[in-house]
Amino acid sequence: MWPEALPALGIIAGAITFAGAGLHFLNRWERGGKNKRWSVDGWDRRMMARDARITGSKYKQQSL
Repeated sequence: MWPEALPALGIIAGAITFAGAGLHFLNRWERGGKNKRWSVDGWDRRMMARDARITGSKYKQQSL
């Protein structure tokens, strides 16, 4: 009786895995390959605003 549930379990697990991996790669693409920023304070916000003015993206730093 339980072998009948395995295909459905595989489909559900595959769908959840596909959705999670897709979201992970979409977020990485949106941030230009950078990781999430943790514990962002005022200095970090000012630097992100500066980077956005210079490069057009708050996740990309570039020297002049």
